[in-house]
Amino acid sequence: MMNIRSSLPEETVILDSGRSVECYSGGSGEKSIILLHGLNSYSGTWKRNVDALSSIGRVFAPTLPKVNFEAGFALHDTVPELSEVVMELMVRMKAGPSIIIGNSMGGWIGLYLAIHRAEMVRSLVLVDSAGVGLPALQLSGHPAEVSEHLDSIRQPVLIVWGEDDRVIPLSSATYLHEHIAHSTLHIIREAGHIPHLEKPLEFNSVVLSFLKGKEG
Repeated sequence: MMNIRSSLPEETVILDSGRSVECYSGGSGEKSIILLHGLNSYSGTWKRNVDALSSIGRVFAPTLPKVNFEAGFALHDTVPELSEVVMELMVRMKAGPSIIIGNSMGGWIGLYLAIHRAEMVRSLVLVDSAGVGLPALQLSGHPAEVSEHLDSIRQPVLIVWGEDDRVIPLSSATYLHEHIAHSTLHIIREAGHIPHLEKPLEFNSVVLSFLKGKEG
């Protein structure tokens, strides 16, 4: 099935829970790369990255279920739920331990998985990630909280940030870099909250260099 809005060809994947998820897949090889978009976005935000990333492995870019703001919206409850959807998808697609690349809330999901399901995350790329730094996201003691557990992350982590992000400030990138031991920070000039879409050539080059260096 072709989802015109997404600008990427997607297939309907039925998970073991019975939930259906639209997902792009491409590439081949032993490595699996999971691309996670931001809040209520869609897989097409990765349309300028999938070909480059497919050069090193299988790429999966799901369109995750939308968050209903009118039905008792609580972002900190949504992150564990969406993380479970991602895990189900990884199992269904036989992805195994994967490279997780997440933008905004997709980055928060990636952090959550790296902390709570570390065995399933080979390495992590955080792209203008949510989950830390903003008062509204400081959820001390809640299961979705990641700030208190960043020092437990042992996977290689690349933090990519748009210098001109007006949604999540650059200070959040600095915070993540300071608190994740095995992290590298790259700032993309003249880019905002979605640098992989705004500056794809630089983004792809940086990410591929990182993954080839860390993954071998």
